Amino acid sequence: MRTITYPLGMASTADFNTDSLDVGPVALGWDFVIGTPIIVVQLGINARVSIDTIVSLWDVTTQTLLGQTSVPSSPLAWRFEDIGTPISLTPGHTFAVIGWADTTNTGVPWYIFNDIPPPVFNPKGTVTYQNSRYNDGVIGPNHLPALGLGPPEIYGVPDFGYLSDKLLGYLKSRIDPMALILPESQYVIWAEAHHPHVPKVAEILEVLRSMTAEERNRALDKARELANYGRVFQEAMEEFKK
Repeated sequence: MRTITYPLGMASTADFNTDSLDVGPVALGWDFVIGTPIIVVQLGINARVSIDTIVSLWDVTTQTLLGQTSVPSSPLAWRFEDIGTPISLTPGHTFAVIGWADTTNTGVPWYIFNDIPPPVFNPKGTVTYQNSRYNDGVIGPNHLPALGLGPPEIYGVPDFGYLSDKLLGYLKSRIDPMALILPESQYVIWAEAHHPHVPKVAEILEVLRSMTAEERNRALDKARELANYGRVFQEAMEEFKK
């Protein structure tokens, strides 16, 4: 099973200020740098209200949107969603995680903030907090807010989940060390010879028992997605043969 690390540690926001002023389309988040390579696999938010929030990962140095997903938030609770394709980050650039939602129709701001938050909200180490970002007049989910507030202020509050580069290699080696030894073309031959079977129900049950309910639901969603891809591919092959 993968072990996901969250820079803000899913820390409590119970003492955060909910007296937010801005209603409407609002973007907020924070910049960070990294000390070692990481692979971002989830984006999340801790908000004031229940609302679908667009959470984005940016390369600030190149002004590039790296990834984005919609997260259904709950009041003062952490909510995370897997991103479609994991995003590899390497040291040397500044990055940002930004939350955006439009509360024009609700009349209630979506975000919370803290001018002097607990130290956990200014992480240091593998991920190091730099500053907060907020609206600069051009507001949308695909726009990186340009205005900043220095530490320790934190607004939003978005976060992300990541795997370390070393951990990913470790997990691959635990799955099959030959994947790290053989060239890709030769590994395909090896895998077909030594791993030709579909997993047995008992084998899957053993894994399911070690997973949380949330992890089981996500795994089921992914299995259904793969099944849909397989069905579409089969339909395409049938059309191709006509």
